[in-house]
Amino acid sequence: MDRHFWRITGHAGMDQIFERIVPVDSLSDAAVCLLLQCLLAREVDINQLIDGFGLADTQGAGPLDVRMEPGPPLQYRLAGADVVFEASVMTERPPQFRSSYGSGLAA
Repeated sequence: MDRHFWRITGHAGMDQIFERIVPVDSLSDAAVCLLLQCLLAREVDINQLIDGFGLADTQGAGPLDVRMEPGPPLQYRLAGADVVFEASVMTERPPQFRSSYGSGLAA
C-alpha cells in the first residue's frame, strides 16, 4: 500500500521560499487550510492581510481565500500579492526527504 504525504510549498514570484513534506495523516484538510493562511499571513503586508478577509468564492475576495483546485492531485492554493502557498497530496516521498522521516513539520 502506498503512503501519502502532504507537500506544502511556497513561492514568491518564481522563487521557492518554503517546502515541507509531512504524512497525510498528520494534518487534516482543515489544518492544511489554516496552515496555508498562517504561512501567507507571515509573508504579506499587514494592509493586504486586513483587506484579505473577503468572503471565499466572491468577487473581490482577498489573499486569504483558500481554493481547492480540481483533479488529482488534491491541491489547495492560497495567493496574495506575489506570494503563493499550496499543498498537494503525493503518493511517494521524494528521495531527498527520506532521511528526515518522522520529524513532522520540521522535515
